[in-house]
Amino acid sequence: MLLVMLTWSLESGFPDERVMLFIEEPEAHLFPVSQKHVVSLFGLIYNNTQHGYVITTHSPYILTAINNMILAKDIATQYGEDSLQGIMELQFTIAYEDVRAYTIEDGVLVSIRDNNTRLIGENVIDSVSDEFGADFDALVNLQAGIRCQSVNQRKNYESRESPRIGFA
Repeated sequence: MLLVMLTWSLESGFPDERVMLFIEEPEAHLFPVSQKHVVSLFGLIYNNTQHGYVITTHSPYILTAINNMILAKDIATQYGEDSLQGIMELQFTIAYEDVRAYTIEDGVLVSIRDNNTRLIGENVIDSVSDEFGADFDALVNLQAGIRCQSVNQRKNYESRESPRIGFA
């Protein structure tokens, strides 16, 4: 899909026209590092064609990759393109002003852009990780509590007076 999209976008007969591309769940069946590369490809196409995107995703990796591209653009603007050397090429960056990000809460579309940090809101990206982390912590604590209880029971059992049997 992406190879076709790249080829069509860069070689189409509409280089001066702005085309809107709708992409649903680009993370489907991809490992996180591949998701990062997909988002980089979106940046490359955007910067070379000015085509627009509407992307639906549930992936924190996609959102984090976009945040990295936004931050890289801000750094390049503030400190110069050379400041990105070895980290990200300018052709893969994207301006914060060109990004819109939303979630749906109680049936209402809500922006998740954070104008203070100039990024997609970290609370939204990490909220699922926080939930998984909380569940994991609760399970580990439960497991540790059970183990502690077992160890305490064993110590109590071993410290009880038991009949002594002697052999001569």
